[in-house]
Amino acid sequence: MRIKAIVFDLDGTLVSPELSVDTYTYFGGKAYRKALERLKNGKITFHQFLIEGVRSLKGVKAKEIENFVSKNLEKYLKKGAEECIRELHSEMEVGIVTRNFWTYTKPIARRLGIGYVECSYFDIIDGKLTGIVEYEIDKPEGIKRIARKMNVGLKEIAYVDDELSFDFVGISFLLSPSSKVKNSIKNLYELPLLIKKLP
Repeated sequence: MRIKAIVFDLDGTLVSPELSVDTYTYFGGKAYRKALERLKNGKITFHQFLIEGVRSLKGVKAKEIENFVSKNLEKYLKKGAEECIRELHSEMEVGIVTRNFWTYTKPIARRLGIGYVECSYFDIIDGKLTGIVEYEIDKPEGIKRIARKMNVGLKEIAYVDDELSFDFVGISFLLSPSSKVKNSIKNLYELPLLIKKLP
């Protein structure tokens, strides 16, 4: 198996999930926190959470979200993320697939130098969020679209996530403290060498 490209999940993998929570709580206030609490308590699905969470952001300027993420990104980046991406970039294409939104994801991708991104989108009119989800991504479909854009086969892709793994790619790595998990890595520093060791 020759890996020609690597695709990362975002929250919990390249950045701490607290960045997303803190960003949307800052702009969405009590309504966003309430939706998040309902998700954590199993009262709503992730899809319903997206709808309720985005509704709480109605009227917020997209640029303000981008600026907030850019300003606070440094302290939320996962250890080894920049070094890992830099090293992998010298060998292969790198992408991100996330259920989060482009307005949030854009400054992170820019900071890490990642040009291939598949994500969800806010509905935005005149630079402001309307409170509606324009597009909610399906992760497997997002990976397949990135593969087409990179002009590589699915089995030539490595995927990295902190929760999910997929059988349709060449190999899935799970960012996990447990060595009992198949293809687990404890941190991103390990990843470039593991990729190089693949047959």
